[in-house]
Amino acid sequence: MDVLKTLTTALSDRFEVHGLLGEGGMAFVYEATDLRHGRRVAIKALKPEISSSMGAERFLREITIVARLSHPNVMPLHDSGEVDGLLYYVMPLVTGETLQERMRRDPALSLNERIRIFREVAQALSYAHGHGVVHRDLKPANIMLSGGVAVVTDFGIARVSEDVGAQQLTQTGLAIGTPTYMSPEQAMGDAPIDARSDVYSLGCILYEMLAGRPPYEGKTALALISQHTGAPVPDLAKVRPDLPPELSFAVARALAKAPDARFASIEAFVGAVSFETGELGATKQRTRRFIWRYVAGAAVLIAAASGVWWRSGAPGRVVGTDAIPRLVVLPFAHVGPEDTRYLTDGVSDEVSNRIAQIGGIAVVSRASAQQFNGERDAYKEFAAKLNVTYVLMGSVHTDRGPTGAALIKVTPRLFNVETEAEIPLDTEGFEAELQPGGIFEMQAKIARSVARGLTVALSPEAIEALALRPTTDLQAYSYYLRGIAHAAQFLVREEQVKAIEMFENAVRIDPTFALAFARLAQVQALFWVVFDRTPDRQRRWKAALDRAMDLAPELTQTRVALGQWHFYAQNDADAAMSEIAELRRQQPNDTELLWLLARVQRTQGDFEGALKSFDDVAALDPRSSIFPFESATALTMLGRFDSALERVDQAALLSPEWLPPKSSRPRLLLLLGRVADARALMERMTAERDVFLPQYINEPLYRDLWDSIIPEGFQAGLARISLAAARSDSADYYQVKGRLYARRNNTALQRAYSDSALRVLMGRRQSGALGVFTFVELGNAHWGAGHLPDARAYADSAWDQNIMKQDAFRGWFATLELARLYARLGDNGKAFDVLERIKLAGQILPAVLLETEPAFAGMMDQPRMRALLGAP
Repeated sequence: MDVLKTLTTALSDRFEVHGLLGEGGMAFVYEATDLRHGRRVAIKALKPEISSSMGAERFLREITIVARLSHPNVMPLHDSGEVDGLLYYVMPLVTGETLQERMRRDPALSLNERIRIFREVAQALSYAHGHGVVHRDLKPANIMLSGGVAVVTDFGIARVSEDVGAQQLTQTGLAIGTPTYMSPEQAMGDAPIDARSDVYSLGCILYEMLAGRPPYEGKTALALISQHTGAPVPDLAKVRPDLPPELSFAVARALAKAPDARFASIEAFVGAVSFETGELGATKQRTRRFIWRYVAGAAVLIAAASGVWWRSGAPGRVVGTDAIPRLVVLPFAHVGPEDTRYLTDGVSDEVSNRIAQIGGIAVVSRASAQQFNGERDAYKEFAAKLNVTYVLMGSVHTDRGPTGAALIKVTPRLFNVETEAEIPLDTEGFEAELQPGGIFEMQAKIARSVARGLTVALSPEAIEALALRPTTDLQAYSYYLRGIAHAAQFLVREEQVKAIEMFENAVRIDPTFALAFARLAQVQALFWVVFDRTPDRQRRWKAALDRAMDLAPELTQTRVALGQWHFYAQNDADAAMSEIAELRRQQPNDTELLWLLARVQRTQGDFEGALKSFDDVAALDPRSSIFPFESATALTMLGRFDSALERVDQAALLSPEWLPPKSSRPRLLLLLGRVADARALMERMTAERDVFLPQYINEPLYRDLWDSIIPEGFQAGLARISLAAARSDSADYYQVKGRLYARRNNTALQRAYSDSALRVLMGRRQSGALGVFTFVELGNAHWGAGHLPDARAYADSAWDQNIMKQDAFRGWFATLELARLYARLGDNGKAFDVLERIKLAGQILPAVLLETEPAFAGMMDQPRMRALLGAP
């Protein structure tokens, strides 16, 4: 069969087929134009012998499932079908190269680059696995590198090829997977294929990226299969002794012959490979949650702060903890089948939560505790970093009892770090059948036993909290525990989507599960704030909150969720504070509650109170990056720039690969009046402008840098960067581009970009998704677009609202921007009014911000400016 001719003839009304792009063992790939949409595409036509063996019905059914996948690291499918017995599917024509081509062209990939590719492929697999799709033919040739991003292709195609049979394997080596990367169970065809098969294939790819060659090599497909099924697992450390031993161990586990001996999921594999990479000698391991919180937390952290940091791990004082014991619950060791590991993680988390409910014990947060990766006898060093006196550790054993019932047994051990003595705990009651009632009672018994060991009396509120039995359904509780695990990975969109899915599963199974509804409302709140400010998301958030209020209005988590609704959805800090104040007396050491309290205090302008609350929550979560960062925002608003700069430098030393400390340093130098140093630092950063630009574009709190010290190198990078590459909010991107071309006196482009910003902002206004910056930004957009009367109208609206009263923190930045807008409009008198309002409110107004801002240049000699600057 002439495949090209068949496609060209049969698809002529929809596609113009140009010619052959490439050929693999299973298919031909042709370049074509989609006539309906005017776009270049790739048509992959399975070879005739493969098509005839598969059958159109099954192929089209399976390809329909794959076509539903929508993820940035998954190649989408535009179309599929069958013509004259030939099976085909249509994909975007992606420019770039495959990972296979990249490794051949550039074998000296940096470790950072290899791990980044690994993580992006893992994200694609994790997403697909969550939708019931296993790849089955993962290989470097199926990983496209386009625009620096890894995109996985051909999802699910190997699944429909299994009917071809073993004889095709020997001929093509591709019928049911590529032997170089094929799992033993897939090669043997004697076991169900699940996500662990993709874990194996990804392990092969990671091994090859790190070692420069695949783990097994052979001249024939059968020779390769023999090695995958029978040869020892190769030791990566022998090939790359310079790599961290944890990395070699993770790869070896992924390549285990038996599926049960591998990581149970892609997420677990990623967790074992999560570390910060600088120079190899300085590589520092981190747990999965810790590094993901670092990487993905940047967007909201910068949006939450003016660009300062706080030293990680420094001891702090927790509310009411001067005379009460401080304790950390280390992650419990898992003993049992890998697919029950989530129970171990969940039980240790929940035990920590139950102990925290007692009130008389300061419990370090689960997030900090989960960074413990050392041997169990190294707990003393870790405890010292957390500034705790007591450590609870132990193991969780899952097994079957004599009657066949599933059992869970917890063996807790409590130690006094200072005396190195073990504190005796009760020895009975820490074993239960695997059902919620037994698990809850066991967790409560452990908490009560720890309280007795520390001679802490239980209050009536604590007794009531420990007696809580949120659900009677094991499956619902299992989903809830999984939701907690995903939700803990702060600000990673995919993880929060998964958390929402898990909590929704839990409440669907048990519609009376109030705690799950409350947690669902909290995750929806965060998702709305960070990722999706649409009316539909807000409705989903409100529905979960309403149900939690109906079921358990007095539950702490419900009250926290209600406070979030008042604060984030209704912009009512007073109502949120009213809700929080009472809860704080009951739960003085709840990290989520303290975090919300501190943010409300900051919004209300109580920066000293916010600083104390942020410090308190940082002490409860001393290894977290989020809470110390938030603490430093209050320091900035209090004008303590020297301390802020010290902490930024400490953060940069602790996390050399993380950008926010580096991005923040120039602004702090500017605030300290060190303009030349700030400009010189920005000049040095110009070499990495594509790295830093998205951070500066996406955060209006850095706005005072744009016209004062950002050098021409950054401006050139901004002129080149696209919206997709910027990964920024579109309105901010258009606004900054408009300002760039205003600076370059290119009126046409200034107005074009400003007009784009205006359309985005007006859409937000119509949807109700407004913030304190909205009216000022609308005024800026109208100014840039040349609509000066409209710009003035929005400026006056912002002035009338006195936006610092709505939000003393972000409102300060918005008010300063309002002064710039009036100055650009030529109304220096009104600009002075705005600046004086800032001073009268007792807010900081560093002279350097006035002296370096081009918009204020014509105001510098006026008496009102001299008064603001404190000059005679």
